[in-house]
Amino acid sequence: MHLPYERPPLSKAMLLDDNPQLQPVLPANWWQEHNVQLHMGVTIREIDRATRTLTLADGQTYRWSQLLLATGAAARPLPLLDALGERCFTLRHAGDAERLRAALQPGKSIVIVGAGTIGLELAASATQRGCRVTVVELADTVMGRSAPAPVRDYLLARHQLAGVRVLLNSAIEHAEAGEFLSLTLQNGETLQADAVVYGIGIVANDALAREAGWKPLTVLLSIAPVPPPTRPFSPLVMWRSLVSQTAR
Repeated sequence: MHLPYERPPLSKAMLLDDNPQLQPVLPANWWQEHNVQLHMGVTIREIDRATRTLTLADGQTYRWSQLLLATGAAARPLPLLDALGERCFTLRHAGDAERLRAALQPGKSIVIVGAGTIGLELAASATQRGCRVTVVELADTVMGRSAPAPVRDYLLARHQLAGVRVLLNSAIEHAEAGEFLSLTLQNGETLQADAVVYGIGIVANDALAREAGWKPLTVLLSIAPVPPPTRPFSPLVMWRSLVSQTAR
């Protein structure tokens, strides 16, 4: 088990560094020094709201006066591709990065489904590892929900310049596993791949809250006005990590 770690390096340093290391969110000694009991490798079996107790899977019980559930999210599943087995990947955890790193070998053909942040970062990393990369995106642009048009156009051009084939307005209609993975698009084209990776969003890990009788909440944040910057703002700065990979 790992101490809580930063996720952004999973699609970059953990795939590219010669000796990849997880980056802890906090120093290892922080937890004890701040009187935080950290239980790793266990799950919660039950939350009893009436008695304000929770029971772990190993039988330990804890009483609480205030309870915060911060259970995160999981990769939104894509059953059509999940059925392909061990050559189908998502990226949410350190174990996912370790498996994916082993698959990204020079000369391998990798298909990535989804051209959001994860998809493009993985395309950049796979290209740097010597893979032949194709990105399949349902929308008519990359980064459609998270970047302005100039940034989207720039990232698309940089990935294409690096050798990434980007198929927009495309979706996989049929998938088969054989010696190679065969992925048939809606337009009839069939892609042959050694592995496929998809990143099409996330779903909340809210099962524990639902079982305890809580309904998921949508939280709206009110952000105080931010003083104007002292120098002109460039949206490209926001994506310097992503762009730097494709430019190498």
